[in-house]
Amino acid sequence: MHHLEHLITFFLLTVSCVVIALPSQKAKTDSTGSDTKVLVLGGGVAGVIAARTLHEQGIDDFVLVEARDELGGRLQSTPFGGHVVELGANWIQGTQTGNGPINPIWTLAKKHGLETHISDFYRSLKTFDETGEMDFVDDVFNAADNNFDNYINYTQAGGFSHDNMLSIDQRGYKMFIQQEAESFLKPQQLRLNTLVDSVEWSASGVKAVFSDGSSISADYAICTFSLGVLKNDDVKFEPDFPNYKTEAIATMTMGTYTKIYLQFPQKFWFDTEFALYADSERGRYPVWQSLDKEGFLPGSGIILVTVTGDYSERIEALSDTEVKEETMSVLRTMYPNITIPEPLDFKFHRWFNDPLYRGSFSNWPPSFVSQHHDNLRANVGRLYFAGEATSQNYYGYLHGAYFEGRDIANVVAKCVNGDSCVSLRRYEKY
Repeated sequence: MHHLEHLITFFLLTVSCVVIALPSQKAKTDSTGSDTKVLVLGGGVAGVIAARTLHEQGIDDFVLVEARDELGGRLQSTPFGGHVVELGANWIQGTQTGNGPINPIWTLAKKHGLETHISDFYRSLKTFDETGEMDFVDDVFNAADNNFDNYINYTQAGGFSHDNMLSIDQRGYKMFIQQEAESFLKPQQLRLNTLVDSVEWSASGVKAVFSDGSSISADYAICTFSLGVLKNDDVKFEPDFPNYKTEAIATMTMGTYTKIYLQFPQKFWFDTEFALYADSERGRYPVWQSLDKEGFLPGSGIILVTVTGDYSERIEALSDTEVKEETMSVLRTMYPNITIPEPLDFKFHRWFNDPLYRGSFSNWPPSFVSQHHDNLRANVGRLYFAGEATSQNYYGYLHGAYFEGRDIANVVAKCVNGDSCVSLRRYEKY
């Protein structure tokens, strides 16, 4: 299965630009008045890998701050119907082809013994419409998919192979990054349950102020907040960002990907892994996935349906009961000759309205150009940015967050260690 979250076409527009010179300078690491050398804001994949990279570079005077009570960011699992399922990220998208490069998430998954199973959208699929089961795989779906493949370069967009591994680990997908953090983090380097209210940045340091009134000042900071948080002003940055950065944040979009879980006393649905439902209303509960299948969670009675984008935002405004009624209506449309009971359990997460994320993944809209992306990634003073959204090749992917956490931490490490300290590329006019 290709990355379902990124079946969105985009155009890269060419513009003329004025490039701001980026002179190297020797680092100034006088920590007078600072509580720590480096402050890492956010404990998702980018934040943990940034902290690990600092450690590998001989820098252990850092603090990793996370608002939730555990590390993982958008890797969030939950008990459901006697099992553990994933509300957020779920797949390792691309593993390795031959002796080629390996997806670092796959490397960590194998290191920590994450249980996965190959997930195959294209070879395990049935299709339905408003009349029930209807085979339109060959005539409609495959044709559309081939056209999309011709348009999008998947190697650039996401991967190391076409394999997609679904986490079925009952410790939760998050366990691989949590165990990786445990391998190097010391208790004094981690602050959980710490919500950032504001960040003060300058050319001489950074200070984060928390919701309880406490604060930490640092020589440098790496901000791994989601693009959605930056777009919604959930954290106040002082002073305001320069216009070029504000525009970049405003121009890139945040997508929402919502998985809705239902559990039934027994399985009554398709024997494939996936099903597509075509409704006259665009986006109405289209992608269904069975976890009650050999290799996944057999006997669980669990099925899930995915909605995205505007439809995700729509259902977040509804009550759980209303959403459940709508999903049941679709299931009964798909199976008009079966008496379907009410589900035993029902759950979904409201990512768009979650103030810690404001969505699921970043996305390039047609108006977004590469210069915007450089400005999104660019540091302001001693405040640097990392996350899936700052990855030009792998935005929207866990491995994008990994690479950016690593790369930005290496930049900051050079500053801290007194090597050449370089501001990242930016464009003030284009």
